[in-house]
Amino acid sequence: MRIAKEIILLDALPADMAVELAVLRSEILGGFKHIVWPPCAETFTINPVIHGNGVTPIKDPMMDHLEYNGWTHQVQLRPEANNGPVDAAKIHGGVRACLEWETGNAASTYRAMMKIMDALTFRKIDAAFIVVSDILLAKYLTDRVGKDEEVKWGGDMLPHLFNHGHVAMIVMEPDGYDKRVPLIAKQNCGNGVVAKRKGKKPAAPSDQQMNLFTDVYYPDRGDSSSNPDEEEDMLAWGGIAWKNLPRKG
Repeated sequence: MRIAKEIILLDALPADMAVELAVLRSEILGGFKHIVWPPCAETFTINPVIHGNGVTPIKDPMMDHLEYNGWTHQVQLRPEANNGPVDAAKIHGGVRACLEWETGNAASTYRAMMKIMDALTFRKIDAAFIVVSDILLAKYLTDRVGKDEEVKWGGDMLPHLFNHGHVAMIVMEPDGYDKRVPLIAKQNCGNGVVAKRKGKKPAAPSDQQMNLFTDVYYPDRGDSSSNPDEEEDMLAWGGIAWKNLPRKG
């Protein structure tokens, strides 16, 4: 699979976060080379049948690549919102990033954008990446897949709403089209269905997954004169703590 384009929807991170952001971005971009079809090929070639191909073998190699690089799958950014987890998240050098992989239907794509906006509003992330199909690839995947032009429409609002954060839309396209390659098998979506297919009960989110981005307070950091009511809100994940920045306005 290759990258057709990358569109920056929000570019408002401090300059001192640029190096860490570049590392996170590089890890994501490096995963596309692992997305191949047919299996064991060196590139991704799709059979151009309208709504003829499934999406799971497209997503799984990227998720495996991110996990290898220290990303955590299925992270609940703000549990009290009850809006579901993001596909992956990681902290690098204090920069909190998440990724949403959108080869599902258009409703899922809009929901992913809302989760990102929610996390930005409540200062749960510094950077977000959303991966979508280009308009031609989307046509050959499961019916009504979300595509780049729909995310761009919603993303145009971000600079008017937020003064902190980085949001990038990565648009992917196949390396080629060939009617001779097999169709990608379609599968029912949903964690419960996947678990049932594997003969397992659906797993509830772990405490670690549920609490990765929840607020924790440090009322006393060794300063005997500190006032708990004046302490800055802090966030912690994996032993790393960082400031919960004040909201705009």
